[in-house]
Amino acid sequence: MTRKYSQAEIDAALAAEVERTKSVITEEEYQAQVKATRLAMLSEEQYLELLFRDGLELEAQIIEAEDSFRAYAKLMWPVMEAGQPMVTGWATDAMCDHLQAVTEDEIEKLAIFVPPGMAKSALTCVYWPTWEWGPRKMAWLRYITASYSEDLTLGTNRLSRALIDSDIYMRWWRKDSKGKDLWGIDSKQDSKTEFQTTLRGMRFATSTGGTITGKRGHRLIFDDLHSASQAESDLIRQGQVQWFKESAQNRVVDAKAKKVLIMQRLHEADVGGRAIEMGWTVLCLPMRYEHDHPLVWVKGPVYETLKLRGGDTVENLIRWGDGDPRDESRGGQGDGELLFPERFPKKYVDLQEEEMDEYAVAGQNQQSPQPRGGGQVKVDLIEIVEFTQVPDALVRARGWDLASSKKKGSAFTACVKGGLDQETGYLYFFDAQMERKGPGELDDFIKEVVENDEQSVLESFPKDPAQAGDFQAHHLSKNLVGRIFEFTPETGDKVDRFKPVASLINAGKVRFVRGPWNDKLKNQMKKFPTGKFKDLCDASSRMLMAITLSMPEEDDPPGAPTVISIPNPDERLALEYRTR
Repeated sequence: MTRKYSQAEIDAALAAEVERTKSVITEEEYQAQVKATRLAMLSEEQYLELLFRDGLELEAQIIEAEDSFRAYAKLMWPVMEAGQPMVTGWATDAMCDHLQAVTEDEIEKLAIFVPPGMAKSALTCVYWPTWEWGPRKMAWLRYITASYSEDLTLGTNRLSRALIDSDIYMRWWRKDSKGKDLWGIDSKQDSKTEFQTTLRGMRFATSTGGTITGKRGHRLIFDDLHSASQAESDLIRQGQVQWFKESAQNRVVDAKAKKVLIMQRLHEADVGGRAIEMGWTVLCLPMRYEHDHPLVWVKGPVYETLKLRGGDTVENLIRWGDGDPRDESRGGQGDGELLFPERFPKKYVDLQEEEMDEYAVAGQNQQSPQPRGGGQVKVDLIEIVEFTQVPDALVRARGWDLASSKKKGSAFTACVKGGLDQETGYLYFFDAQMERKGPGELDDFIKEVVENDEQSVLESFPKDPAQAGDFQAHHLSKNLVGRIFEFTPETGDKVDRFKPVASLINAGKVRFVRGPWNDKLKNQMKKFPTGKFKDLCDASSRMLMAITLSMPEEDDPPGAPTVISIPNPDERLALEYRTR
């Protein structure tokens, strides 16, 4: 179990980490870097030549860039990366469109989880703020950016500063048609850590755990708040999570302020995990597609016609609905399809993952961090079999774990059906379901699942020890007429209850009947006990317990019944006895 550190220990660790990652660059060196970056950019003449050589209509490109962040990033990329073409794919488009949704007040808190090398920092920390300042005419916006290292935030500050000072940007979005300044940089506040516009806009750079007292922003951008080594330290990671949760997020100008977190997942209890718990909108892009990824996909492609300010229209992928385009149901190749083959082809990814350990692949590439060294359960030992391979003579039960809230981030109602082969000792899993259901929907869900089970399946439900438990049991039993069921109290904690299931898995005695739920249950078991959700695992524990307790003792005569408790014996809503 991870140790909880005192506030004094956390404060000391954060202070030490800030000092360790603090940049030693002087103000003069920083301004020299800005100048050098600006000089390294394409000149206006060079870029115009590039545009026209490619047969592009400059004015149309500018107009589209003012409406579409995606178009702006593609237009301005050659300015920043002379000689380095921008490689794009649906993944970069998705990031751009989600950031634009933040601009347009459609998303309040956005978390983007992507592998390294996806240009996430450039898009989020350099191009997006300059797009809002210039093309979207919001140079009054105030930004606070933070990273695990001050060097990184100073770097994006420098690039942003150089970009808005470029000849191209200056002509298009900082001056009017007569060459008069629309806004500029305030000479009284122009330093490496902070610069301001003449419209009171601001760009302030800090590091995780750094002091931001007195600073407030319309945009809070958190860019990789952990390094890999920091995430490995319980003390430092806890301190960074606490700083993110309790200090940084409060530094907003008003209730309309927006927050963006971009990172690769490094630990199951990192800042990203906390953002998920807090109900942030999540765009999660694993390197290889997994059908039942533990994170939800919040937006997927929907094409619509975008009307530009000049009157023209373009077909533009500007919004994202549910799903990942790699899913087979959406025309993709399904499991294993790569995220960004245009930039990272299969040969590269295969070689990279050969050099990484399983822990790094799960977190940095797949955005599904696992406990180092694995959890309690060796899920690779679970065998997938066809239904025709299952023996007939099994003792069967379905275990339930109940919840009654649809609130995002809340627990699920889960149920797992399994059967035990007494001769071989193999435990078979037939089905696993988890849904968020409100109080009015829970009854219908239970009824639907139970009606699809065989008559011989024992339905096992948890029962609270208080009077409320009796009431719930009595209420739910009305949907169980003619079925074999029980309501029994839970004993011990979830970890202890799951140990018998884990022992069978680790002994190679568990088989899953092939089904769409396989990966979902495997993923939850793999992360147990540190994963956020344990609902399916707890339902599995109850299922095995119900099977075990319903089996007759060795000295019982053949066919001896096992008594199943019912909430109210006066109401004959279920069979009282289970006969094998």
